[in-house]
Amino acid sequence: MGRLRRFFAVTVAAVFACGAGAVARDRVPSPLAQLRWRSIGPAVSGGRLGAVAGTNRDPYLYYVGAAGGGVWKSTNAGQTWSPVFDAEDDASIGAIAIDPQNTNVVWVGTGEAA
Repeated sequence: MGRLRRFFAVTVAAVFACGAGAVARDRVPSPLAQLRWRSIGPAVSGGRLGAVAGTNRDPYLYYVGAAGGGVWKSTNAGQTWSPVFDAEDDASIGAIAIDPQNTNVVWVGTGEAA
């Protein structure tokens, strides 16, 4: 029984020692402390993307094509999105490409690959 008590005492002391070190480390601000969680879209049945395109000419420019139809554009690296041709009848989008010479020219192919 003495060995069990000794084992328990050593385990409790180790837990408290580790806990004390963790408290001291918590006082140092983390470089990731300024990051905040944000929703980037639905995670259930819908909101699937069929295609994504970016360009090395503008690291903030992205286009996405929705599997349910529609093309969306972001000029701020994906923080906000605006519809490109919202009023058009379109099928699912399966391909997008940005002209390597002119970022104002975008090719879009319908039909989801999946």
